[in-house]
Amino acid sequence: MGSTTCVANKEQALVILVVQQLVDAQFVRANQTAAERLWQEVAALDLSIDRVINLLYSALDFNKRDALRAEDNAWVACHQVRPPRRGPLRSWRLSRSRSQSHPAICTT
Repeated sequence: MGSTTCVANKEQALVILVVQQLVDAQFVRANQTAAERLWQEVAALDLSIDRVINLLYSALDFNKRDALRAEDNAWVACHQVRPPRRGPLRSWRLSRSRSQSHPAICTT
């Protein structure tokens, strides 16, 4: 197992743990203080808010880590950051205005 995979697995475990804690604090106990603290932790750990929200509102059973892991894997695969291209296409892409660019659409 490469170090990149190990880091990704650890980050995923952390995301799932925080989501489970958020579900408990925000939805089960309706504890605003605990929920705010957990959102601050998400920010402090530099976790993707979109990634956390995706799992939080996925309507999965939050006690089933395998289901959460599968959903998160699908989200990560759809939102992977790809390295920029090299060569003539790179300079063409950089010269385009943001209004002309089209975001990739991912349906999972």
